[in-house]
Amino acid sequence: MHKKRYSQSRKVDPFIKFFFARIPGQIATTFTQQQLIELKRIFGKGHPISIHIPIPLARKYFYLELISVPKNKNNTDR
Repeated sequence: MHKKRYSQSRKVDPFIKFFFARIPGQIATTFTQQQLIELKRIFGKGHPISIHIPIPLARKYFYLELISVPKNKNNTDR
């Protein structure tokens, strides 16, 4: 069964546009609409609060990142 592939002529969601800017064009055209929906569902949420604190150590910088996400009552992995 032939699945409908992503078409760049449609209005592009900002997350999808951001995602496709980082992968080769020939790969971007292989995604189906359902795959794009799932990618956005998994990776497109981001964190409401994200704080990066630079820590200089031995002439290099390391970053401590503090993030905050809302607690989901169905979420058992946190």
